[in-house]
Amino acid sequence: KLEKKPITISGQKIDAGQIEMGKQVRFDIENNKNIDRQAQTKLHREVQISKPVVFCLRSEFHLGQSFLNMLKTSMDDYDFPIQRPELYEVDSSNWDSWERCIKNKVTRETDFVILILPGGKKNSPFYNDAKRLFINEIPIPIQVVLQDTLKGKNVRSIVNKILV
Repeated sequence: KLEKKPITISGQKIDAGQIEMGKQVRFDIENNKNIDRQAQTKLHREVQISKPVVFCLRSEFHLGQSFLNMLKTSMDDYDFPIQRPELYEVDSSNWDSWERCIKNKVTRETDFVILILPGGKKNSPFYNDAKRLFINEIPIPIQVVLQDTLKGKNVRSIVNKILV
């Protein structure tokens, strides 16, 4: 049986505190509207990524190049320990071409994959296929970035979120 009148308890709010990044950079967590920007700095300790690869459609190769250039800028700014990824072109915009290219280029040494897939937010025809492939057959971390997202203004923000 539920009571009609809820009980009242006393309590207090605890301040969320601060985040400390590398180089002793600190900022408040609570009510911080710029937390995304303030977190774009060197971390205390990063994971070494030594053999990353990026895949994109041949027809959108310029997006892959632009993405890699922004990745290099962020890597340099944050002194992030990641090697410059190899960029591979996928010939056709069907899933079989993507899968064939991925299986031919990803090696045992590959430790991170970024897929620049066709489509826009919640509308990528290969997103589920890609996730299924990497979960079931190629168990290494991947990040999917959609072509339409890279055509926007926030490429630096996207790259920074992937690095962090």
